[in-house]
Amino acid sequence: MNGMRKVVFFFTAMVLAAFALPAAAQKVYTLNLAPTSLNAGASGVALSATMNNISPDTGNSSVKSFKLFAPTGGGITITAPASGNNVNLGGGYTATIQNNGSSIYVSNIQLPLKPFGPALVLNMTVNVACTAAGGSWTTQGQVWNGAGFTGQTFTQQNPSFLTPTINPGCAFFTFATSPASVNSPSDTITATFKNTSASANLNSAQVTAPTGITISGGTASNGGSVSVSGQVVSVQGGSAVAPGASLVLTLTATTAPSCTGAAAASWSNAHAYSGPSLGGTELILQTSPYPTTSVNASSCTLSFVSPPSGVAQNTPFALTVHVAGGTGSPSVTIAATGTGCPALSGTLTQNAPVGSDTAFSGLSFNGTGSCTVTASATNYNNSQAILTSFKVLAGTLACDGGTGFSVPQTTPPLDPAPGNAFPPTDGQTGWALIRGWNTGGVGDCGPDIPYTFTLDTTTRTAIFTEESLGQHPSVEYIILWGAVSASGDPFGGKQPCVSWGVADPQFPATPDQYGCGLDYVPGLACLTDDLDIGNAAMPTIPDVAPFTGNSHSQYLPNQKAKVCIAQHGFTSGTGAAVGSIVYWTKVIDQSDTGIRLP
Repeated sequence: MNGMRKVVFFFTAMVLAAFALPAAAQKVYTLNLAPTSLNAGASGVALSATMNNISPDTGNSSVKSFKLFAPTGGGITITAPASGNNVNLGGGYTATIQNNGSSIYVSNIQLPLKPFGPALVLNMTVNVACTAAGGSWTTQGQVWNGAGFTGQTFTQQNPSFLTPTINPGCAFFTFATSPASVNSPSDTITATFKNTSASANLNSAQVTAPTGITISGGTASNGGSVSVSGQVVSVQGGSAVAPGASLVLTLTATTAPSCTGAAAASWSNAHAYSGPSLGGTELILQTSPYPTTSVNASSCTLSFVSPPSGVAQNTPFALTVHVAGGTGSPSVTIAATGTGCPALSGTLTQNAPVGSDTAFSGLSFNGTGSCTVTASATNYNNSQAILTSFKVLAGTLACDGGTGFSVPQTTPPLDPAPGNAFPPTDGQTGWALIRGWNTGGVGDCGPDIPYTFTLDTTTRTAIFTEESLGQHPSVEYIILWGAVSASGDPFGGKQPCVSWGVADPQFPATPDQYGCGLDYVPGLACLTDDLDIGNAAMPTIPDVAPFTGNSHSQYLPNQKAKVCIAQHGFTSGTGAAVGSIVYWTKVIDQSDTGIRLP
């Protein structure tokens, strides 16, 4: 009896133990597609499949491969990702992808998708045919814990979503604008809504214009009414636009004038409808990205108003700048640059109202030289007003009697006036000048002219430079050259060489047979030493060499010379110049001139 009880007890214990053994580990997952709807006829649509492993047991419950199938009704084609190894997936995973078009196989998932680990996101791109009927995507139960579609399978659980709806219709349009850039302050833009549907009409539309472009009105090709609210442009009430045809809006666009223009900005929120009042079936936009429109820079310019071509050093003067284009009052700065250009001082920066002339007065240079003077404005389309070869001269000459002298003056001072002017004979060098009437003769006068006179005793070259300020002045000057040895006089029997109309006249290393050359010709004698008769004192250039066929047009025959020699002579030296010869030259000048002893 006791033995029987033991057998029964053992059997009962075995049965209870069997019921107490743990069940096989449960392997479950969720899978959700997004978005929840797709448009029929759309291409390149983004569709994501997010898988979460929600298995309660971590032992051998990692997802390492799965297959996903598009709805069996057809019409949906998976175009991406492409097949390949080590393809990056969302959530930090990689996998081997086999894209079959209607299905996609994912294997060798690394790291495996572990229970309650980060979600695995399969990002796909799909094309949806107009005939797509929708239906459920499915794994067909093919989710494995083996890397190559082997091993134990997982069971799908809720919450899962695998049935995006298909929006019917295949009603489409494209949107385009022209031109790509517009001019300020007003221009025309065409906005085109093209009906690319198979059968649906396009009747009304709406779009948002870029920031910075104001649409003030327009017309519609279908006879609809164009209205504008803020940046939103709408057209309603016109006739239907059939498939393949276009609704074209001709819009008036206004923009603020800008010297720098505006970068391309995008149109947005384009909508088209089959109904006449922004209603009915909404057509699907097939344009991406949206077109853009930029604003061209306005014609913004700076210019000097009647500027001088030169001024005297340490003498206040003014420059006037005209500002055209743009808006407001840009900040304008005057600058002077260049090798040998003296410093410019005064009020060099000020605001200059658009459309007006602004005077920069009280300007002054602290020395002589040649400068490039500019006026520029910040953010003003890189516009500059430029004065090249702006001369800063040593002093000024008043009309009919203004004089100038070398420093230090000779003793006694040289006399530049017409007539006899026997200079010092003791070896001093120097110059003196006087301004007469302008070339028109007695009574022809004008403002003081800036000038510079330089004398190089080494090369025996004198340069007279003046800023005529619109006049035609006549100036006479006397030059006392350095003494030369009486036993080796290099200038005996030679005429002085002259140059005019050349900014920086050059003399050859070896003079020509006339003792001159390059930019210099022999000086012609004045008809009389009279500064006040203007052109009447100037000789006519003869038709002889080196004038005939000269490469400088101002030296060609049968025209008045601009420079003539009133006196040229020499005397025996005295005092410190005993044993030497002292030369002097007296010139009547009606141009910037170079004088040189050959």
